[in-house]
Amino acid sequence: MSVLKDLFASKKGVSAMAAILVVIANSAGLTALSESTLMMILGVIGTFIVGQGLADLGKEKAKIEVE
Repeated sequence: MSVLKDLFASKKGVSAMAAILVVIANSAGLTALSESTLMMILGVIGTFIVGQGLADLGKEKAKIEVE
């Protein structure tokens, strides 16, 4: 249960879950997104996840330098 708690506490985790939900909703016919629109949305979410990962690396590096 703590794994799910950690996942939803993370911006990257929430973004990944949102991307999965968008894909599932589109596949189920709940949204009328074209393939190109879907790819643009997923591209933005993916870029955000990568950016957050890089920011996290910078935070960890700063912590190590302080110690």
